[in-house]
This record gives sequence, structure tokens and C-alpha cells, in this order.
Amino acid sequence: MQQNDPAVKKFQTYDGLDLMKAMAIYFVVIYHFPIMEIDFIGTGKTEAYSNFFVFSIFSTCVPIFFFVNGALLFNKSDFSLNDHISKILKTIILVIIWGFITMISLSLIYGESITVSGIIKDIYTLKNGWVNHLWFLETLLVIYVFFPLLFLAYKTKKPYFFFFFGCVMILTFGNTFIAVLATLASFLSQKFLNTNLNLNYFGGFNAFSGIYGYSIGYFMLGGILLSMKEAISNKKNRIISMVVLPLSMVMLFVYGIILSFRYNETWDIGFEAFDSLFALVMVVAIYILSMPYKSSGFAGNVLKGISKNTLGIYLLHRIVGGFLSPYFIELKYSETFIGGMVFAAIILIICLVLIFGLKKIPYLDYLFSLNLKFR
Repeated sequence: MQQNDPAVKKFQTYDGLDLMKAMAIYFVVIYHFPIMEIDFIGTGKTEAYSNFFVFSIFSTCVPIFFFVNGALLFNKSDFSLNDHISKILKTIILVIIWGFITMISLSLIYGESITVSGIIKDIYTLKNGWVNHLWFLETLLVIYVFFPLLFLAYKTKKPYFFFFFGCVMILTFGNTFIAVLATLASFLSQKFLNTNLNLNYFGGFNAFSGIYGYSIGYFMLGGILLSMKEAISNKKNRIISMVVLPLSMVMLFVYGIILSFRYNETWDIGFEAFDSLFALVMVVAIYILSMPYKSSGFAGNVLKGISKNTLGIYLLHRIVGGFLSPYFIELKYSETFIGGMVFAAIILIICLVLIFGLKKIPYLDYLFSLNLKFR
């Protein structure tokens, strides 16, 4: 097949998104199983600071998934409402099924009692630490409810689309930026030190506070930036991205240190930073740096295999990690940074092998896909 063949170009264009998805799911696994020490407040260990700094980039893990989903869905050539409704229904079913699978599996692994009422309650509220990672699918479903209108505006009424996008970004990332400025002002002036400054500064005018707002922001941004790929994928922007990525990590790290000492507990630099400008800049930088990537060879096939099975890995990793953790932490150097990275890689590989095996069993392949394929 010739290099100028449209089919080849279309295939190569999205290798960068595959790379982003593979990185993101690895970040998710590390973040959910941080066996390396990051609690510098509780332990006072020097190495915890360096681990905390590295964890700053993990604030991009779930945002990347919202970003990539938006990139693919907004740039489809057509849209089927019936297929979309089916996808929404399947998302609901997957949350319920995997809630049961995860709760029962981890109850058996940890030797805890199982009650039907308890499992149903924990799945419904997603409060149990074993199943709260499923909030991603719930949030994705909420975005899917709005998507038909957003897709129509994106294709036919771009000014309307960008107006809505601008409002979302101001009321989410803009709101968090105000909180960051307020916190820094408090730190520098040593005033209002006992005041919670992570507030909704727009009050009742803000319809996008919480996880749904910034998730929609990342989702829409993915669609916009993929359509601008040729314009922004250049050497100058890659150099800028190589500078702003570590700079954003440093700034988020410093902000996390300030917050941690302010509240006398190590701040969650992952989930709590999803809606920060630091994470937003890092996601865009990662996107720009990933776009030139072309899949090739064994490593390329591995990354593509991981990318195609990120949902399955996401659903399985809690169970696999929960089973392996008691054994791995007994090993020498397991709680070092390298040990944590290796442990996450082991979880990811085992999940991938299990998925390949389970998909060969009739009907079980439906448990690992929402059919989110570009077409």
C-alpha cells in the first residue's frame, strides 16, 4: 500500500491518541496502587517529596480519557442516535455488572463478608473504595446525554459550540484558578489560614461545578484540538510543550506542598487536580508531543494492544491489583519508586492477558467494550 494512500494516512493519524490512552491507563494503575511512599506529611521521608512530584503528572490520567473520547467522537463523519442510545444503555449495564464483579471479587480476596444489600448500596452510591473508580463511566454517560446536541452544534453551528465551550472552561478551570490564587495569597500573607478556599466562586450562576463540568471541558477540547491537528502539530509547539509540561508539574507540585502543609495532610495531587489549569496544560502538552508518534514494531503493537483494551484494564485492575498487592509489598524494594512502576506494569500486563483470554469466551467480550471506535 502506497504512503499517500488515504487509508494509510487515516490509520497513522491517530497513533498519537493510542499512545495517550496507553500512557493514561498506566498512570491510572499507578495512581490507584501507589505502593511507593508519597505521604511526606505523615512520614517526613525525603523520597516521598520526589514521588509526590512525579505523581503530579498522574493528574492527567482520567482527563486524557475524556479528551481522547471527545477527539474521536466529535470528528466522526456521521452520527447515529440509535447507536448512541445503545451505548448509553450499555454504559449503565457495565457499571452495574462490574460493580457486582468487583465487590464480590475483592470481598473474597480480603476475606470480608458479603451481603446483597451492602453490595447494592455500595454500587449505587459508589462510596466503597473498591468501586468508586466507576465514577468515570457514570460521568461519561452524563456527557453522552449532552453529546447529540454538542455534535450538532460542532458540525453546523461552530459559534454556538465555542460559546458553550468558553462558558464551561471559565466556570470550571477558571473557578479552580481563582481558588489557586486565593490559596497562594493566603499563604503569602499568612491570613485566612484556616479557611477553605476551594469554593464555587460563581455561586448559583455555575451550572458546571463538580466532576461533570471539567469532564465536559476536556471532552470538548479533545474534539477541537484533533480538528486543529495539522495547524498545531509543528516543531515550535512541540518545543513549547516540552518546556510547559515539566513546568506545570513543578507548579502543581509546589501548590500541592502548600495545600498539604495548610491542612496538615498530604494533598491528593491526582484526583483533586483534575480540574486545575496545571493538569489542563499538561494534557494539551502531552497531546502535542504525542501527535508525531507512528506505531511500528513490537513496541508499537504492544501500545496499540493496550490502547484498544484500556476499558477492560480499567475495569479489571482493581481486582488484579488487590490480589497481588499483599504479595508484592513483601518483596525487597517494593515500596521504592521503581518498585511501584514495576508493580503497575505487572498489573497492566496481567489484565491484558486476562482480557485476551476472556474475550475468546462467547459473550464475555461484551464486558470489555463500549464500541467507542472511530468510524
